[in-house]
Amino acid sequence: MQQNLSPEQRKRIEEHLAKVKASKQAPKAPKPEPRGWIDSDDPLIGELETMLRQLIVHYEQLHSLAKLHLEAIRRADVDQLSTCVAQENSIIQKVAEVEKRRLHVVGDIADVLGSPAETQTTMSWIAERVRGDKGGRLAAMARHLREVIGEMTEVNNAARSAADTLAKHMDGLMRSVARELNHAKTYSNRGRVDAGPAVVSALDISS
Repeated sequence: MQQNLSPEQRKRIEEHLAKVKASKQAPKAPKPEPRGWIDSDDPLIGELETMLRQLIVHYEQLHSLAKLHLEAIRRADVDQLSTCVAQENSIIQKVAEVEKRRLHVVGDIADVLGSPAETQTTMSWIAERVRGDKGGRLAAMARHLREVIGEMTEVNNAARSAADTLAKHMDGLMRSVARELNHAKTYSNRGRVDAGPAVVSALDISS
């Protein structure tokens, strides 16, 4: 197939291959020399502050929804439960998107500061090395975020406990109904619901 190429086409192919080879052999740009501080007006710090604000808003929303979720479980309100779950899933997706960006920014800041923890570098560690008033503000925001997450977790744990209690209660009701049906001989030998004899009951349903 190469025999049908014109000299100009061959030249272009050779130039392209040379560029590819050169790009593979080119040394990677060295990381900046780490330093022990970062300025408040650094764009990375601005991005981090913005993302912390977004996370606080999202987790406060999840905290409010967790309370509604718990009440819906206690009331056995299926419609409210469905609404809560849909809204929670939507916000959790937003949290995941912000977290992806936050890890990237934290990794870049860790490179600047020389943190061995890289993307797992803590907010308090970063805040201590930010020059200016933003360091204290970042630390305060991180503490508030932890508090909101802790409160949300407590409500979610209560919701799980309530859900387990409700499930056991419903299971008990089903067993009770099954015993009553068996007492009334409502189930036939074929496993089908048939009309059984009258069951003695104190409930008057004649009127």
